[in-house]
Amino acid sequence: MQRYQIIETVGAGGMGTVYRAVDRLTGDTVALKVVERLQGVALSLATEATVLHSLAHEFSVLAGLRHPYIISVLDYGFDPQRRPFVALEWLPDAQTIVQAARAADFATRLRLLIQLLQALSYLHRRGILHRDLKPGNVLVVDGTVRVVDFGLAVPGASTGEFVGTAAYMPPEMLREQRYLAASDLYAVGMIIVEVFTGRTPFAHGDVLAILNQPPDLTGLDNERLRAVCARLLAKAPADRYSDAADVVAALAAIANMPAIDQPPVRASYFQAAPFVGRQAELDRLTAALDATVNAGRGQALLVGGESGIGKSRLLEELRIRALTAGAVVLRGQCAPVSDLPYQLWQAPLAHLAVMTEPTKLEASVLETFLRGEQAATDAAPGAASRFQGEVEQRLTYVLVSLIRRLAQPVLLVLEDVQWADESLAVLRRLSRLVSALPLLVVASYRSDEAAALPEQLSDLPVMQLERLAPAAIQQLSQAMLGSAGSDPGLVRRLQAESDGNTFFLVETLRYVIEEVGPPRVGEPVVLPDVLLPRGVVEVIQQRLDYVPSWAQPALRLAAVAGQEIDPRLLEQAADPPFDLPRWLYACADAAVLENRDNRWRFSHDKLRKVLLAMLPPTELAALHRRLAQAIEAVYPQDAAQARRLAEHWRIAGDVERALHYAVIAGQQLRRIGAYTDLRNLAERSLELLPPEGALAGDDEVRMTLWNYLGDAYRYRDSDKAQAAYETAIALADRRERESAKTHALHGLAVIYRDRGDTVRSEQMIDDLLTLGQAAHDPRALLPALSLKARALLLRGDYRQAETHYQRALAIAQELRDAIPIATMLMNLGAVACMQGHFEAGQQYFSTAEQTAQAAGAVDIVVYCLLNVANLASDQGDFATAEASFARCIPMIEELGEYSLLAGAYYDHGDLVLRQGRLAEAETWYEKTGKLAEQLHNYRWLTNSLHGLGKVAYLRADYRAAQRHIRASQAHAEALNLVPDQVLNLSYLTRIHLKLGEQDAARAALRAGLQTVQALDASPPQLDILPAAIEWKLFFEQPEEAAELLVLARHHPEAAPVSYAVLDDLHSQLLRELAPAELAAALDRGRQRDLVATLAQLLAECGPA
Repeated sequence: MQRYQIIETVGAGGMGTVYRAVDRLTGDTVALKVVERLQGVALSLATEATVLHSLAHEFSVLAGLRHPYIISVLDYGFDPQRRPFVALEWLPDAQTIVQAARAADFATRLRLLIQLLQALSYLHRRGILHRDLKPGNVLVVDGTVRVVDFGLAVPGASTGEFVGTAAYMPPEMLREQRYLAASDLYAVGMIIVEVFTGRTPFAHGDVLAILNQPPDLTGLDNERLRAVCARLLAKAPADRYSDAADVVAALAAIANMPAIDQPPVRASYFQAAPFVGRQAELDRLTAALDATVNAGRGQALLVGGESGIGKSRLLEELRIRALTAGAVVLRGQCAPVSDLPYQLWQAPLAHLAVMTEPTKLEASVLETFLRGEQAATDAAPGAASRFQGEVEQRLTYVLVSLIRRLAQPVLLVLEDVQWADESLAVLRRLSRLVSALPLLVVASYRSDEAAALPEQLSDLPVMQLERLAPAAIQQLSQAMLGSAGSDPGLVRRLQAESDGNTFFLVETLRYVIEEVGPPRVGEPVVLPDVLLPRGVVEVIQQRLDYVPSWAQPALRLAAVAGQEIDPRLLEQAADPPFDLPRWLYACADAAVLENRDNRWRFSHDKLRKVLLAMLPPTELAALHRRLAQAIEAVYPQDAAQARRLAEHWRIAGDVERALHYAVIAGQQLRRIGAYTDLRNLAERSLELLPPEGALAGDDEVRMTLWNYLGDAYRYRDSDKAQAAYETAIALADRRERESAKTHALHGLAVIYRDRGDTVRSEQMIDDLLTLGQAAHDPRALLPALSLKARALLLRGDYRQAETHYQRALAIAQELRDAIPIATMLMNLGAVACMQGHFEAGQQYFSTAEQTAQAAGAVDIVVYCLLNVANLASDQGDFATAEASFARCIPMIEELGEYSLLAGAYYDHGDLVLRQGRLAEAETWYEKTGKLAEQLHNYRWLTNSLHGLGKVAYLRADYRAAQRHIRASQAHAEALNLVPDQVLNLSYLTRIHLKLGEQDAARAALRAGLQTVQALDASPPQLDILPAAIEWKLFFEQPEEAAELLVLARHHPEAAPVSYAVLDDLHSQLLRELAPAELAAALDRGRQRDLVATLAQLLAECGPA
């Protein structure tokens, strides 16, 4: 119930309390009813699961009802005490039907009663009984009836258990007999009498009169009305009207009204089919749910099967079980064409946002993502994601973080993921994290449309739904047709004609019912000779034909618009105009549309596909044109609609407009890194292009699309990306379009850099800088400067790298683009630390983190925190380091960035090692190694082994230290990790000396000195000096050792991390040298040159 903010109590009754509340998700006012008692028994945590499960099924059915004269159930669930609640439409200024009738004329009273009966007819056709009809449950708002407060059915209620209000209860209920549709009609008769006379036909509470005496109808002046009421109030259900529609016709005749339009009885038998044939699959899912709810062990599963096989029904059954078990249920769904990137995650994140209290960082991600602000139309050529997966990282982080904060188990249902594209990357990340979360993820897909999907989601176990077996077909047939449905011959015919597909099977059975009428107790069903003369398509067409003719044009328009109904769009595009509420209810009455989660949609995509297949090409194009024009009118200047508009105009045949919107959509997709969607868009749009010069602005569009294609392939197929960029450059050179060329050059520079071709990459970067400066284009200069700075950094030219990052930062600040600002600040912090400017580095990281927090850039925040932690650790500020690690490690875990997590574990191990906490350090290094092995990440395995070697060295377990360091060195050499090789050789030198292995020590020192000779950077060169100092001390040359110590300690690029080792060596020198001798040696050491010293040491080591 976190979704609702309770404003006030508006009523309390025998079942519970009703509140006026605000839905925090939509902002709407709702009536929130908390069911506290059922049949006089209080509900609590101890309530039997079967009762709660039955209630959840009731709520599920009621939530799917949509009728103009029935209150809508907007949401339902269970609170932490497992009390059921329902959120209903808020009906302000409502009166009971009796109150509303007092000032009404005869015709108005009949009209209100007819509305009540129409609502009842709708319910009965769906097999739903109200069970508690009385004036207080028939409200009138603005002259329209709204039936409310259904009596809830619990096990046994329909077979005579006491349900409802005694004064309006039919005799059969007082005799504890079965409650029927005729029982509801009896209550209608009671209400009619009260509406016209102001009193009931029996004294309130007089059970004997209800059972034995005729009703008092003397107050009814109209003879025909009196006859209707007499029949409705007959003691025996069989003597009453058999159908609410018949009562509607009788009242309409009394009022001289035209015949009321009612669906044919045979076409209206749409009671939900029973759940059959999937018990094994449901048991497996339930077991996974139990592990999540009771043990906190999450998992992710993939449910596959062909369209219509029953996936949605299976997941709905699981949803009901999850709710009754106390879990929060979130649901996301994909569509074939969506105007929203990462559509699968929009609804789950929106719900999580109102059910928790997001942090500032999380709120920034959510605000940008849910509001679609990524759809900027002026993105710089290099403004695509900093690296692939950036958006997926942020979404995963927020999902995991908010789910943890819920403090409740969660079932996340994701449907139709065969259309997910970029959303699959988030699902992959999340599936690797679920085992540590109270989260069950169940994703469904259509195997007939995406057979290879399991290969893309290889971490998810797959549950394939097969077609129904004969036993399940018989069970379903019997449930819908009665005893006749169990006939073996019928079952064989059903299997042959439906092929065991659940959707086809249910539609076939409905077809039979519509041919012969609903089954009646004790009467055999006479079946037609041929169930499906022309196949399943005919069945679907017949279903569509039950939609009234006046509603068909809008239905065809809705089919073209998509699976989900956009009411504003349909009203704008409809020609002729139509009554939207009436249309929705008419389509729902024919079971063509349904309302789920308060959104209207086709009840099955096959219905929509058949509609589309029936449209001639000219009408299809015309409908797409009308929809495109409607979108432009309803959502003006909304870049989020660009993809939809491009598709509509493409099919409408307007190439120029289709390409215009394709360019806008591509900018949005590129900015958020939705590369699969971008590739599809670019390839489809390039196919649309006529020969060069045929369209105005054709050159610009053509170059833009080739650049989009390059961006889309950059991280997946560099050869295709290179070809696309080169095509764009060739076009740009011919047409002198520098902006298009800049975009392509940036892409090529990144490709060559990633391939290791630094010469060509830097050539492209220099060309980029030249073009950007000549054009005075800051948006082109920004990525070029950043690329140049990185290239300089890799060469070890820190000062020039810093200069370029500073220029890039100034441009980003001028453009007020927060993420590039944070990125440049973070890079400047790293460069400052590399130059030994630690205070400046810390300030850069702090500012970068604050900027990234506001922009929702979780990844940058994490990198900054990790840098701050390591910097503080190096400088001995252990409290700051611990605090930063405590913040960033959980964030990295929630991001699912395991490689980065391994690094954080290792760095944390270094921190506790510096504090002398050897056992803790060993644990962190072991965690690093285990994670590295799982990832096959030998870079971090190298570090893990080195860390374990350091712990063993400090414990004086030199053989273990030697074993770990040698293993680390083997990996470092295989990976060509030169700085790591230097550190390992330094430690091996010292270990050999401790073990008295002089020759081995000399060899290790010589190898270390030879390795640093090839390096230009000072920090790795300094790392070999502790080994050289110990070598000098071992051979009793303390004065030379002191000279080396001061060189290592006071060199401008010396890292504080080495101070502890050097301080230990300094303590040893204090014992071996007189103060004057030590001071003189230290003075000499300050005059030493690092490079010359290393060369001298190498010469002293002699030849190998």
